[in-house]
Amino acid sequence: MAATVLRAGLCRFDGLFSADEEAALVDFCDEALERGRSGQLRGKSYQMPPADWMARGQGRETVHFGVLVKCNKVLSAEVEALPEALLQVLARLEANGVLTPEQRPDTCCLNAYHAGSWLPPHVDSEAFARPFCTLSLRSAHHVLFGESLDAGGQQPNPSAAVEGGEGGEGGEGGEGGEGATADGVANGHFGSVKHGARPDTLHVPLPTGSVLRVDGAAAGPQCKHTIPPHPRARLSLTFRRLGDAVRERHAALRAEAERTLRARISRKREAKAARRKTPAVRVSHHLNLMNGLDLMNGLDRMNGLESSSIETEARP
Repeated sequence: MAATVLRAGLCRFDGLFSADEEAALVDFCDEALERGRSGQLRGKSYQMPPADWMARGQGRETVHFGVLVKCNKVLSAEVEALPEALLQVLARLEANGVLTPEQRPDTCCLNAYHAGSWLPPHVDSEAFARPFCTLSLRSAHHVLFGESLDAGGQQPNPSAAVEGGEGGEGGEGGEGGEGATADGVANGHFGSVKHGARPDTLHVPLPTGSVLRVDGAAAGPQCKHTIPPHPRARLSLTFRRLGDAVRERHAALRAEAERTLRARISRKREAKAARRKTPAVRVSHHLNLMNGLDLMNGLDRMNGLESSSIETEARP
């Protein structure tokens, strides 16, 4: 395992996973995406960008574990828990010092980029604690960090960029393009503008199997990162930890949602039981009426016989 410090909170770790382990993770991602497309994942776990976004290459398919992130906002919605395959990845990161046990992520976003996909410059939501990290898979790419970015000059419509894009990715970007430099960091600042020219950017290659940890100034708020179009399909796993306040708030929301759901289920069961009892009450009431009528008829018949007997005895 080799760690490369890239200045100002950026560090890339290589050699954490063997080729077979990378292949197994790619298979895991492909299977999760297929399950999401076929509606087999829990709640809102699988997300597909709007058709117009996909048509212009902005965004990507995502599968969310632990929490739903949409348009760079953390939402309280039902999603899949972190599966064993991802827990094993986290254990590997901790064992190699990428993250400490206290920094252990509790969420993951699986990002599936189609060929030509891109992501606008953004800062990951402040709902997530720092640091966070991204594991690159299937094909190598690059990341651009800077205080003023336009996706390496390759973004189809820079004016359409919305900070965070479709949920943000965290710690990823794309090819440098014209104006990108290898060292755009000085005194902890990224991309300072020089004489009105395009700002410098930090250009970081991301080989497959590499893990990029993002912390400090690199994680924002001034510094952003972006992913320009890439000619090949690509996967990434972004691991982040919810901040304490956000985690507590979402735990309370989930608890309240669970109580509401249980109450709704209880009401439905009670209503169903009441519907089952109603016919029985009606039948019982009907039987009681019938029994009453039979009793009255029987008494009438007895009275009739007695009257007949009296009349017979009274005849001469």
